[in-house]
Amino acid sequence: MTQSERTRAIKQALIPEFGRTNVSVRQGQGTAHYWVCVCVRVPAPKVPRRLKARFRKEHAVRESVRDKIKELIAKSDIRLDQYMTDYGPLSEQHPYADCLSIEIDFS
Repeated sequence: MTQSERTRAIKQALIPEFGRTNVSVRQGQGTAHYWVCVCVRVPAPKVPRRLKARFRKEHAVRESVRDKIKELIAKSDIRLDQYMTDYGPLSEQHPYADCLSIEIDFS
């Protein structure tokens, strides 16, 4: 699967959940050409005016959307490239991570 085919497949996997106009998938360029950047627009959550409560609510929504995106990509059997994290090769806790950048935009 080429990189452009992979970005199209990721977008097709996310469209049923978030809508065609709310999903943008790009691949990296240059030395970051293995990275995939997913940008999803979701409705802004109803949040209180207090700053700390607002941050917690928005953070919870971002994490749930991030988890949903990763789950949909995993269900589609799309293989993402990986990089070695700062934990090093001898770490038992996931020394490799996916080359996936997820941005959530509240509209």
